[in-house]
Formats: sequence, structure tokens, C-alpha cells
Amino acid sequence: MIKQIKKESSSELSFLCFVYFSFFSFFELSFIGWNILAGLSLGIGFLWLVPYYNAAHAEFYRTLAGDQFKSKDQVQSKNRSSSVRELSGFFVLNPGEGRR
Repeated sequence: MIKQIKKESSSELSFLCFVYFSFFSFFELSFIGWNILAGLSLGIGFLWLVPYYNAAHAEFYRTLAGDQFKSKDQVQSKNRSSSVRELSGFFVLNPGEGRR
């Protein structure tokens, strides 16, 4: 029974790692055009791109972390009826839900 639980948790973990890595890869690829435009402006465009890029990464990681870094009061006040949360326009399983 313990081996089965380890196998299930291992497959769930590998699935979540694949999903999050895929989302992060597409997220990074979405900035290629912005980098090209910033480079074509002889670097001046990076004055606007770098803060936007950093803020987008912060929001991506905050969305990924979910309620992990929120206080207990904020978590209790949030409606937790859904097992799906939005991540950059995509819907992903919460880590505790697993595949069925």
C-alpha cells in the first residue's frame, strides 16, 4: 500500500512539474517579440521591458504559489469552492487535487 501511494504521488509530482514547466516555457517564449523590439530601439526599450518582465515574473510565481504566502485571514476569507485556479490564462489543477 505504501509503495502504491509513493508511486501515485511520484506520478502526480512529475505531471505537475511537466505542466508548470510547460507554462513557464510558453511564458518565457511570449517575451521574444518584446526583446527583439527593445533591441531594435538600440536598448532604450529595455527601460520599459525590464520592469514589465520582472513584474510579470512576480505575478507568475505568485499565481503558482497560490495561498502559500498569504496570511491565514486572507486564506479563510477567500472562496475555496473551486479545485481549479487560473494560471496565465490557463486552468491548472491545484497541487492537492491530482489527476483522475
